Amino acid sequence: MTLAQNISVWDTVDFQTKEKKSYVQFSFDPLAGVCACIRERKAVWDFGYNLEATNSFGDTVITADDEELAAKIRKYFLNKHLIWILKNPGRTPSKYRQDLYRFLENGRQVDKDHFRILITLPQFYEEDKLTLKLFENYNSLPDTYREGETVPVDSEFEYVGRIQRNSRKAKLTRYYFKNRRNQLLLKGIVNKECGKNLMDYIIELNPSVKILGQATAKTQTGFDFRLLDLDNFELLR
Repeated sequence: MTLAQNISVWDTVDFQTKEKKSYVQFSFDPLAGVCACIRERKAVWDFGYNLEATNSFGDTVITADDEELAAKIRKYFLNKHLIWILKNPGRTPSKYRQDLYRFLENGRQVDKDHFRILITLPQFYEEDKLTLKLFENYNSLPDTYREGETVPVDSEFEYVGRIQRNSRKAKLTRYYFKNRRNQLLLKGIVNKECGKNLMDYIIELNPSVKILGQATAKTQTGFDFRLLDLDNFELLR
């Protein structure tokens, strides 16, 4: 076990941009520290604010299991980044993807601009794994649906699962439904909206519903999987 302390901080200059940046150097994998905080049920965003303000994990104790999980998360996202580069030659990665790669490559040294990535990555890892497992059972939309194309919806769908997104900017639930072609329809609802309780109530009564509305054909962000993203809609019984 490791007591999550012993952190040093210094400033350095990025000679490419000539901007002064602040880094935190850890004597252990900081991602393992975040995994430990989540395991101990500490509020991850409160922890993040504390880390940025005091450069300390407090009394958090890191176990071998935390270190193993952190290593798995790093490997998973590094592989995912490499696959994206191979599949998109010549394309410039998004700023988030570039920041994520720099964070993963830096190991125990963390740019303070990357603290948000540090404290959210274990949750995104779990979300990614659940989403991949869900997608395995269904068909991606064919190329006959152009990316961004508006698609009218008026048919029977069956509810197949929901996955939580819990980031600083977005706390929502993604509801997935399948059609007769085993293709997926997605509807994301912010957790604070009253529509979430209604959706939960309806699908618990009957997972098969008729949906009338309008959707957009899209590739789900971060995955090679295309589906219908539901916009305006009505649920009919």
